This record gives sequence, structure tokens and C-alpha cells, in this order.
Amino acid sequence: MNKRKILFLKKVYKKESNAKICERILMNIYTFEGESSRKVGNRLQCDQKLVLYWKQRYEKEGLVGLKTRPKSGKPRKIS
Repeated sequence: MNKRKILFLKKVYKKESNAKICERILMNIYTFEGESSRKVGNRLQCDQKLVLYWKQRYEKEGLVGLKTRPKSGKPRKIS
């Protein structure tokens, strides 16, 4: 089962242009390949909690869960 997920994610990764989503896809690929969240975090230079967060979002919502959700509140005037 994980092999199919990994192949699917690798295919999607190659087509994705958004760098943040690519990183989230990589997090999932590495964890499905059996790496610990700590090791993936070290590899991608992020916190292991972030790796776990994106893995859970992917498992619950699929690829849609890896996209950044719109933020509530008044938008910034300065970028």
C-alpha cells in the first residue's frame, strides 16, 4: 500500500510548481519510506512536529490537505 502512495506522491511532486507544497510532499514520501519524523525534519531543516502535522493532514485530506489554507482576518497592507 505504501509503495503506491510513494509512487503517486513522486509523480505529483514532479508536476508541482509550489515550493512549499513540494516540501510537504517530500515530508510524506520520506515518512512513507520509513524514515522517522526526526530524521525527515533534520533532512529538510524543519521541526519534526511540522513533519507530523503535514503527514496527518495528508492522511486526513489527501493532496488538498497539503495546500495552504486561506487565513482569516483583515489582509495586510504591506507584504
